[in-house]
Amino acid sequence: IEIKAGLVKAVESKKTTSMDIKLEIGIKPESRMTINGLKLNFSSDPVADSCDHPAMPGVNGPHPQLSSGVRTLQVVEDGWFIDMTGKRGVQLKNGCWEMVWRDEALAGSLVCGFDVTESYTRNEATLSPCRLYMSFPVWTSEGLKTAQQDKKRVLDLAQT
Repeated sequence: IEIKAGLVKAVESKKTTSMDIKLEIGIKPESRMTINGLKLNFSSDPVADSCDHPAMPGVNGPHPQLSSGVRTLQVVEDGWFIDMTGKRGVQLKNGCWEMVWRDEALAGSLVCGFDVTESYTRNEATLSPCRLYMSFPVWTSEGLKTAQQDKKRVLDLAQT
């Protein structure tokens, strides 16, 4: 199993990329905790060996050769939610990220890892102290086009 050709080079060429994230915690829509305002900066710099960070599923998993390597991630703005006491901040610590992509796969994954060091609760939704991972699909233009064509073909078959 090989890594996507050019993945490490592409990751290293991007110095910093920002992302605004909204998280939905909980199952029931009426009692979810919506965490707004989380802003992250993704750096191409590798995480220092001395840095405490979550073990990542790519580089620390069964196929580490598919990982771009663990990179630094800075929380620029903490997320927040509203509960009965007002606006509450949510701190995510020790952030890092990696991209995992198998050669010839249509899509890869951007995976972020954090430590949640305290509990946050709103109604029935709770974010307990844990290692929190977020995964986002990533595509090449050609891979996305192919996946969209495959989806259309399957939907057309399902309607006949």
